[in-house]
Amino acid sequence: MGLVSRVISSGESPRVLVFAQYRETCDILSEKLALVNGARVAKLIGQANGGLRQSEQIEMLDRFRRGDFNVVVSTSVGEEGLDIASTNAVIFYEPVSSEIRTIQRRGRTGRKSDGEVYVLVAKDTMDEAVEKASKKKEEMMRQRLESLSRSLSKGPRVGSGQTYF
Repeated sequence: MGLVSRVISSGESPRVLVFAQYRETCDILSEKLALVNGARVAKLIGQANGGLRQSEQIEMLDRFRRGDFNVVVSTSVGEEGLDIASTNAVIFYEPVSSEIRTIQRRGRTGRKSDGEVYVLVAKDTMDEAVEKASKKKEEMMRQRLESLSRSLSKGPRVGSGQTYF
């Protein structure tokens, strides 16, 4: 709660996006964060099992952009495919092991101006292993992309009737 409070009080038109793995966690976080002075909180959850219809998701995000809400607590539905306004801070309530999901979540901040990303990791728990695995996967992906980029910039190699990159 202190982190969200600090972001909200730090500037004009603050926007905070908090990601949580489970809907139940979103419910708890939304209730707790609503107690933060100045926080106007909304939940962004998927359509399944009585969640938000797509039109409701879009309306909620429009309200976030307008400033009706300054904190959105989201499940993975907020990671991609929706136009989420640039935020001042993205908070991972728990780390995720997928490098793609990590990159998608991080990409929700700093689009128009600098933003911060925070990953909350509980000491001496599986969170530490998940965070370490995610960082390793992301680094391996980055190395593969750099290698591919170098290979492509050299141009094709022709040999034995086939073209190689």
